[in-house]
Amino acid sequence: MAIPELKRNPASILLILENLNDDLSEVVRRSVANNLNDIAKDNPQVVFEIAKK
Repeated sequence: MAIPELKRNPASILLILENLNDDLSEVVRRSVANNLNDIAKDNPQVVFEIAKK
């Protein structure tokens, strides 16, 4: 179930995902990737900027 406010502005989620990106657990890293994939559907430029880092 999507949350409209987070689809419009995913900034609060991105802060969390950026902190979890280098987690030791592969399950956590896959979850981060899945979340970024979902965010990219509505905000591709935001995810592109993260990928450039």
